[in-house]
Amino acid sequence: FVLFDNEYCAVATAQGSADVFLASVVLTYEIGVLQRIGATERGLYSVCNPLVIPLAIGLTYRCLQSFIIKKCQTRVFMKRIVLILLAVVPAYFLVILAASEMGGEVVTLLRPSVEGGFDEVRVWIVDDDGDVTLIEHGGEGDRWLEGLKAAGPISLLRDGVKIDYLAQQAVAMHARYHVLRREKYGLADQIIETLTGASVDVCEGIPVQLHVVK
Repeated sequence: FVLFDNEYCAVATAQGSADVFLASVVLTYEIGVLQRIGATERGLYSVCNPLVIPLAIGLTYRCLQSFIIKKCQTRVFMKRIVLILLAVVPAYFLVILAASEMGGEVVTLLRPSVEGGFDEVRVWIVDDDGDVTLIEHGGEGDRWLEGLKAAGPISLLRDGVKIDYLAQQAVAMHARYHVLRREKYGLADQIIETLTGASVDVCEGIPVQLHVVK
């Protein structure tokens, strides 16, 4: 209760709950009636106490209810965020995989391994007027590329046929490789570039130029 302009007023708020607001209005009105019929301050206090108790209980209940609802809503929201993340991450890699495998011609690079064998790696391949063939897999510091600073033998499986090449790093053809790749793979190349951020300006891959061993 607050004393304002010689009249007692009941003030109650519970995050805008309409029923609590109405209860406070009713209580204020009852206090005004008691004042007008000449109730003393002590009498007013003794009469209002029974009215305040249920109002206080109602306020407490509403506050707890609001807190629990908000907490549950927060938990539901967080669960939804986690579920979205669990769905988005696999979807991200699936889209990249689908674009790389279904976007156009894919060959298998028989990349020399540390153990002395070969690792089969799926890569895109582009041809420049039939005279230059390029692939790209890896960047500066990759062991297998270090061995191709000078021309060296590698093999590809292309259309199910094993082809032996002499391969060599072709750093100077990096921009040309990206142009040819966009021309050949179109939308798939654009999707992968957008999702990975590997545009020609920031891509650290090193193209490898291939010459068929005759």
